[in-house]
Amino acid sequence: MKLIVMSDSHGACDAVLTIVKKHLDDADMFIHLGDGANDIAVVREKYPSLNIKNVCGNCDFSSSLENEMEFTVLNKKIFITHGNRYDVKTDLNSLYFTGKEINADIVLYGHTHLAQIEYSNGMYLINPGSVRMGYFGEQTYATITINENGILPNIVKI
Repeated sequence: MKLIVMSDSHGACDAVLTIVKKHLDDADMFIHLGDGANDIAVVREKYPSLNIKNVCGNCDFSSSLENEMEFTVLNKKIFITHGNRYDVKTDLNSLYFTGKEINADIVLYGHTHLAQIEYSNGMYLINPGSVRMGYFGEQTYATITINENGILPNIVKI
């Protein structure tokens, strides 16, 4: 199972569509972690059969999306949030302990525009960075492969 994870597109719908088109044939699920609700709405309209999960970010004004979501993929529990409600710009402690409390295998968050992959005590904390304006000027997203061998996350530059 291959997941494509994006965040913080902030109106860069063309970049989101480019990523989606690139992975139409190999992705099982697309995930957007907020600050791009309108961008994902365009993707949903253009590709209604895609498996897409997304949450609200702090810049998704007037959005009715959930702030966080939990789901399971191949027996791996995944928790997604934008991250602003967990103060991820300061540290990951609150997010980490929330992930541990719900027994998550993977915690996905955005908000910082800084791509990073952390692994601690059996749990991945993954930020795909920003599709539009990443930290250090890099535009990034993440791929996560889940199979019988485990979880393989990767950061991809656009």
